[in-house]
Amino acid sequence: MAETPLLRASGPLPPPASYDDLNNIVLQYLILQGHEEAAEHFAHNVSLNMPQDRHTMQVRSYVRDALLHGDVDRAVQRINELDPEILDTAPFLFFELQKLRMIELLRHQKLEEALAFATDELAPLAEEHPALLDELEKCMVLCLLDKDTNIPAGAPDHIQQWLDPMHRLHVAEEVNMALLAAQGEPSESKLSTLLQYLQWGDELVGPDGPGRLEHWSALSLDGPWPVVPGDN
Repeated sequence: MAETPLLRASGPLPPPASYDDLNNIVLQYLILQGHEEAAEHFAHNVSLNMPQDRHTMQVRSYVRDALLHGDVDRAVQRINELDPEILDTAPFLFFELQKLRMIELLRHQKLEEALAFATDELAPLAEEHPALLDELEKCMVLCLLDKDTNIPAGAPDHIQQWLDPMHRLHVAEEVNMALLAAQGEPSESKLSTLLQYLQWGDELVGPDGPGRLEHWSALSLDGPWPVVPGDN
């Protein structure tokens, strides 16, 4: 194979990953994301061992399931059982959970309860942490919308995002990352990192093939990613 500028810059390519390497990467992703049942089935099918200490993974799986079903109370209770300091030391995350609780009240047509909750629970948090005041204002606007839980036409982007069921997943992912960090675990899986590099490589190659960068020797996975000319 002809030597390319990239090969000259980076040296010999490492040996290809084995199936065990790839399976371990997938298993790590499932574990970090809190997909306990899927991780168990996958580990069994590819003959890998699950971690011996699975308590925190079970908690994260439980919390994720609760949030995806809109049951914020159940999620917060289990988080506090694991470590009450997690939410005490993360006011912005706690605000996100409380905001989701308010949104779920609106989904169930409980406008008065949602307004009272925003006043009694969200407002004190925003007063204590002024950076949350803008979010509080957006919450109050949401409470003033029609009781219809469908996304209103022409609603601001943030309201459309909050009322979208996918917002539950967004909050669940933020909580999962916080739980991982509290336990000293990596918050991002190797699979996610590899996909980011794959996307980056695809952007470098582009539709016209490789060679869009003039200085291949500047490429490094340890430094900042270079800007592709013409992509500004």
